[in-house]
Amino acid sequence: MMILPAILAGGGEGKRLAPLSTPARTKPFIPLPDGQSLLEKTLRRVNAEGFLPPILIGRNDDRYALMNHARAASIVPQSILLEASSFNTAFAIACATAYAPPDAMLAFLPADHAIDQPEPWKEAMQDAAKLAQDGDTIALIGMEGVAFSAEYGWMELKGTNIIKFLEKPNKLPESGKFFGKFWSIYRYIRGIFAPISRK
Repeated sequence: MMILPAILAGGGEGKRLAPLSTPARTKPFIPLPDGQSLLEKTLRRVNAEGFLPPILIGRNDDRYALMNHARAASIVPQSILLEASSFNTAFAIACATAYAPPDAMLAFLPADHAIDQPEPWKEAMQDAAKLAQDGDTIALIGMEGVAFSAEYGWMELKGTNIIKFLEKPNKLPESGKFFGKFWSIYRYIRGIFAPISRK
């Protein structure tokens, strides 16, 4: 099954990694010690078997940076969708969903994730795509939290089903299995993705 990646590079105010990041150059565009940016690393991950050329979503102000980082990753995006100003994740997902072919298996990928082991990630992407197709549903990929942080949202799972979202809680409940770092996923599922997931 071919996955159409929609890479979300538009959000952020450049505060988390300040002073390296600024409103003019947010986290996805900052070169890391190996010379590659997080956006470039994301593009390289999807430049592989099983993935179609990606859709890039970003701010109009970043249009040249988006093209330059794609060129550095040796990838030609299918399209680059530009926002007049920075909106939220839900808006970017809605745009990509409206733009993509109706039968596309879309994968929404933030451009600021560091993933050290791309092969297990690619396997997880294929598994999630199969789960979404077979179950006619939304599939999420996450990571089990190593230590609690109130900076992220958390999901309580029962088997492979999501039972509950906790939006940046002060502490986790005593029972249950929780996966973290899902704040943006929670926001778009709660807000807009469910109504537009079927065309």
